[in-house]
Amino acid sequence: EKGVNKAAALRELGDSLALTEKQRERMVKLVEGKVDPLPFAAQLRNSTAGGMVLNDLLTVSLSRGLYDARDRDAIRRMAVALGVPWSDFSATEQAIAYTYR
Repeated sequence: EKGVNKAAALRELGDSLALTEKQRERMVKLVEGKVDPLPFAAQLRNSTAGGMVLNDLLTVSLSRGLYDARDRDAIRRMAVALGVPWSDFSATEQAIAYTYR
């Protein structure tokens, strides 16, 4: 796989957010699309980590080489749950897309 190592990116995100092992397991399931992101986001809603979480989710999705509408929809739902304006994240997404053109 090209790009960022997904496992390493998730470990780093878990470390930076000081997540418990149970929270880390749920985060992995979240990234893999196996759970609803809203309960996870609710735990971070009043935190300044919202934008970082979205960017890290984008990085992990891109590292798989399969960023598609399902990933984008999951990240959009997470942005809503975290209270992060979609326009803020969309600007980051567009900048990365421009880099890959």
